Amino acid sequence: MQLAIADARASLADPSALWLAPELDCSNALPPSHVAIALIPIEAVDASGHTSIELDAPRIWGICAGSVRFVDGVLHGARLERVYMRDAMLSFDVDPIAAWHVRRVASGVSARDVQRTCAFPLFAAPDLAPMRAAER
Repeated sequence: MQLAIADARASLADPSALWLAPELDCSNALPPSHVAIALIPIEAVDASGHTSIELDAPRIWGICAGSVRFVDGVLHGARLERVYMRDAMLSFDVDPIAAWHVRRVASGVSARDVQRTCAFPLFAAPDLAPMRAAER
């Protein structure tokens, strides 16, 4: 979760535009009107980048305490831009084709290990990098 928060703050001109779901941070019950990125807890994602949780925000990043469940069906919730798991960080990129990409992996985990758990194509990003111990 610390990696997700650090990445979100670093990508925002105004760090107060970051909103954490109440399950992640009890200090903010409702999203402020100037939210740029919302971090939400998730359990599953589908091949089109959606999760089962409904939320309206410009950018939505999911956090999963363990391994995310990759669903081969269609979920009708928010479309995620990134997913942070204990062992990897994924991003959903639309260019050149819409697909999930493995961006970071924990020590001892390969992109192939993450790909094996997925029910749909999951690609290794060209900028694939290891997570530092402090990021997990």
